[in-house]
Amino acid sequence: MDTALEVLKWVVLILLAGFIGQFGKSMSVRVIHYFQEKKKRNVPTVPVVDQVAVRQADPSSPGSDPKAEKKILKGQLKAQKKMGKLKGKGNTNH
Repeated sequence: MDTALEVLKWVVLILLAGFIGQFGKSMSVRVIHYFQEKKKRNVPTVPVVDQVAVRQADPSSPGSDPKAEKKILKGQLKAQKKMGKLKGKGNTNH
């Protein structure tokens, strides 16, 4: 009779551990998705301004350095790519 109780105790413990493990996994997935959605909502939108067109319209502007223009355009392209990647990541369902 002692053996049967011992076996029953271990079976219950194993089932309980599995239940807690599954609950913890699904809870962690929900927490991760919550923070991902929160991060998506808080991403600032970057206004894209054609700096070259602005400088061509106003040649007296102080930023007529071609290297500076290239850096600005490169930064804008990077921001656009990042915004595109963030928009595409939200479509995955696990």
